[in-house]
Amino acid sequence: MKFGIRKPSFKKSFAARTSWKRAVRHSLGLKAPRGWGWVTNPKKAAYNRVYNRTTFGAGDIFGGGRSSGRRAAAAGNSGDAGCAVAFIGTAVFGILAIATSFVGALAISAGVGVVALVVKSQLDRTARQQALLAEAAAARAAAEREREEAKARDARSANLRERFGPENAQRIMAGRYWLGATAEMIREALGTPSDIRERVLKTKTKVTLCYHPTSKKRFALKIHLENDVVVGWDD
Repeated sequence: MKFGIRKPSFKKSFAARTSWKRAVRHSLGLKAPRGWGWVTNPKKAAYNRVYNRTTFGAGDIFGGGRSSGRRAAAAGNSGDAGCAVAFIGTAVFGILAIATSFVGALAISAGVGVVALVVKSQLDRTARQQALLAEAAAARAAAEREREEAKARDARSANLRERFGPENAQRIMAGRYWLGATAEMIREALGTPSDIRERVLKTKTKVTLCYHPTSKKRFALKIHLENDVVVGWDD
């Protein structure tokens, strides 16, 4: 920033007074009123205000300058007008800043919302895909178990038919018990008994196979055998 006396320039002074742009602007009334420089160009207005306060020309020394005449004519209201213009400019810029901030915040919020929706949609689609894959895997595992169980049943049925005949094998596969069945058949049909009670007599051996315990010494099914053949049951 310059301080002190200003160096006169006749070239610039002549150019300013003969400028056709200035003449057109003044003749059409396009020039802004005095003091509105704070609104149209705040930076230039601030610079000019400081420049006029920190420098002086030859006209200011002899009292015939345009600046001194303007200051004398507008001594009463120049300060108030400058303050008013400064206030208006500050308010306008404040409003613009607030509006810009509000619009920016809305834009940011909208962008964040869109991103959140896209991410949520992607996560939901991934979760659905994973659920479908898990269901398919479970179905394949169940089908594989069913095939293995079917193979095991077929192998067991073939083994039982070979050992006990087709009719007895069918009864064993159904988990039944009948008169005339042997202890081995009962074990194949019902599994290992929970308790075995045996009495050896002179002419025969009585065996009771106990299944499905209801208490310590009580059972829901008792199958009685004599000499390894089923003769009856209690159920």
